[in-house]
Amino acid sequence: DVATGTGLLAADFARTLSGHGYVVGVDLTLSMLKTARWRLHSKGMGQRVDWVLARAENLPFRDGCFGSSSISLALRNVSDAQRTFGEMSRTTSPGGIVISLDFARPPNRVFQVFYYDYLIGLFPLFGRMVSDSWGRTLSYLGRSIMRARTGEQIADLLRKEGLTESRSVPLSAGIVCAVYGKKPQSTKT
Repeated sequence: DVATGTGLLAADFARTLSGHGYVVGVDLTLSMLKTARWRLHSKGMGQRVDWVLARAENLPFRDGCFGSSSISLALRNVSDAQRTFGEMSRTTSPGGIVISLDFARPPNRVFQVFYYDYLIGLFPLFGRMVSDSWGRTLSYLGRSIMRARTGEQIADLLRKEGLTESRSVPLSAGIVCAVYGKKPQSTKT
């Protein structure tokens, strides 16, 4: 789980594992990994997840070592999305799936107007009702969501890495998108 943050998705993956599987959560921020590690240990799942401090654009793993790879709600924050998907593809075994779940630009232009007004107006206002810090955080989040790619643009990034069957599945009126692609079986003989 690339850019695992506090490990929510890694925890979900760990819950679904059979006895012989494991999850690796990767993040650039040590404090996020510490929180993730604490969270899973407190739920008795700590032995099923390893935590690695690394950049999404330069994963320290051998080629094809994972059955699948994911990035969730973080693609907007990596410095190079194409390189991130390249690394995810490289470390995923042939036949495995690379998936991204993230905010996306909604396809309906009329809906976009109202949604973007919410992101830059009401969203930060709600945060400021809690504190100035929350207001700044939600203001940043709203602006970053407005810069999000469309689901099809994300699928194109996967295709450029040679992933097949790349598809974008819009969720929640297209404001969130699940995008996945399959790493082809090896053609080497």
